[in-house]
Formats: sequence, structure tokens, C-alpha cells
Amino acid sequence: MSEQPSFYMPSSVSEEHPSEAKYRLIFELAADAIFIGSKSGHFIDVNESAILMTGYSKAELLGKPMSSFFTDDELKKTPLRYDLLQKGETIRSDRLLVHKNGTKIPIEMNSRMMPDGTLQAVIFAISVNA
Repeated sequence: MSEQPSFYMPSSVSEEHPSEAKYRLIFELAADAIFIGSKSGHFIDVNESAILMTGYSKAELLGKPMSSFFTDDELKKTPLRYDLLQKGETIRSDRLLVHKNGTKIPIEMNSRMMPDGTLQAVIFAISVNA
């Protein structure tokens, strides 16, 4: 997938202006996992926390659909609502994300469509020991 959002930030700091480098650093170092997807829901960018949460490398994640992290039962119970995102809604849902090693991680997922039509999901693990 070669779709790039209009706000696409080059991964090489040498290509960036100082303010772009600052926001790239905020994106990369965010404590929560951040996934940027194409209009079809395939990843075009992810941050370091997304890599750690899923167990996949950045290269493995790029082009992968969001749906691949959820079991069929999970998707039946709580479908991905691209229709609501396209209407401008922000969606919050609790789900079980499947890590590369098969472990199911309870997460909270907050998703929205960006002004350029790309999709953003911010995900954090929910503590089950609370």
C-alpha cells in the first residue's frame, strides 16, 4: 500500500523541518499505541508503542488491516464501524487484541477519521488488576 496521508511525516529526521521533527517525535514516543490507516483500514504508519503492543515489526504492520488483530468472534461482538467513522463520529470500544504470540490483550480503542480521510486509532491496554 503506497497511500500516504496529506500530513505524512517522513521517517528520516534529516528530511524534516524542526517542527515536523518535533511532532514526529511526539508520535513515535507516545505511551499509547497509535495506528494510522488508509481509507480501507490498512496501516500506513504506526508508532513504537503499536509495535510493542502487537509484537510485529513496523514492516510487518504496514499494509496490514486493523481487523487482523481481532478474532472473528470479537469482530461479530464489536464490529469495526468504518461507516460511523466516515460520518465523522469518534468511536470508543473495549476489545481483545490478539498479539503476534497469540496472547489476547484487553484494550480500549479510540478511533476517528482525520480531515484528509485517513483513519486514526489510539489504543491502550486495560489493566485487569485494577
